[in-house]
Amino acid sequence: MSWRKVIVTNQMALAGVVLLVATALAPPVRAQTPGAAPPSASSDAKPRSSAPSGTLSETPETAGASTAQLISLRRALALAASRSPRLATARSEVPVAQAELTSAEARPNPTLSYSGAFHVTGNDPVDGTQHQLFVEQPLWTSGQVKGRRAAAIAGVAAARAEVLMTEHELMSEVRRAFVELLAAQARAEVLRKARGELASAARVVAGRARAGELRQYDVARTEVEVSLMETELDHAEAERADAAVRLAVLLGAPALDLRVEGSLSPLRLDVAALATKRSAASHPRVLAARERERAASSGVRAADASARIVPSVGAGALVSTHGYGAAALVSVSTPLPLFDTAEGPRRRARAEHQRELLARREAELSTQGEIHRAAKLLEGRRAALARFDRSVSAKLPELRRMAEASYLGGQTSIGELLDALSATRELALARIEHRLRVKLAEVELLAAVGRVREYL
Repeated sequence: MSWRKVIVTNQMALAGVVLLVATALAPPVRAQTPGAAPPSASSDAKPRSSAPSGTLSETPETAGASTAQLISLRRALALAASRSPRLATARSEVPVAQAELTSAEARPNPTLSYSGAFHVTGNDPVDGTQHQLFVEQPLWTSGQVKGRRAAAIAGVAAARAEVLMTEHELMSEVRRAFVELLAAQARAEVLRKARGELASAARVVAGRARAGELRQYDVARTEVEVSLMETELDHAEAERADAAVRLAVLLGAPALDLRVEGSLSPLRLDVAALATKRSAASHPRVLAARERERAASSGVRAADASARIVPSVGAGALVSTHGYGAAALVSVSTPLPLFDTAEGPRRRARAEHQRELLARREAELSTQGEIHRAAKLLEGRRAALARFDRSVSAKLPELRRMAEASYLGGQTSIGELLDALSATRELALARIEHRLRVKLAEVELLAAVGRVREYL
């Protein structure tokens, strides 16, 4: 073999290696569908789908046959707010509480009664026929009406606070699922590129083997690596599909094939400004616990008011056919609390208030602890990512230079070259994992302070 042919062959191999290693050292930060235009620098960019904001272009029944839809984080949150069955169920509790308010404002109905005395047989004891018509009305006090109404109003406020808490929990899950799908897409993209790089390397190795420069073992080793990479890519695609379904379920469209656009770059969150006691006091969970406690306190007052004696007044007329006489009737009645003193409902109301009071304190303390934990977690993962970037940034250029020089000089076998490519690929995947951990820690902090719909 002439030296010119060797030089040309080595130059072709070097070009292929440089392309493979350089591509592996630059993993994508954004995940997008193949062939799609690169997303804008802002993660808040509007989705490219023609569907209007807050809606899906297909119904869940027909979405399975459509192509993947690309959505942003902002649109995913809007879809969850408008389509989630869980949130719709929580919202349906508000009309139920409002119906209780209607019942609380209603006064008791009067009672109309009729009685008559008719002669059947024997002596006439009533000397004719008598007819009696009577109307009786319970008299609630103003305190009883106000107590029932206040308890019902507090129940409506508690139901609305529960809706806000459910919405916050749902948005936290949506944001977490969105980030996980974004990372799954990035991993699949890295492996997809690695498969193409290995396929190119396999063609180069096969060409050199035909020229007599490499053994058939090298060809077989390269083909095995390509097959292993295809298997790994299949697993990555399956994980991406699983993450997409989990997000679609949260959005109320489980049959929809979703892809997301966004960045895995860390947000510029001021941890000290977010992790404050004021953030804990305004958390939807704490607010809901406070409203439940207020409703229970109003229930105690309503139970005390309902335990009061309710008198009744009545009026009527008595008509007799004997001499065609008539008489007016009046009555005043009151229950005697000899056996049922209404102590059971009052004790129950006080016990419920004590339970909600303890639940409110637990919500406040646990929220403060969650904020502290999330802040520490984010700071730790930020430090780990910074350390990883510093160490990788320092070693990757040297690793690339050594791989290029070694293979060009004939000092590196194909196995060592494949190991170098595998190492750069693993570093790219590790970089995605470190960024994913930081993004998930950001979601945890935003959820802990009740601001999960901000910093999009």
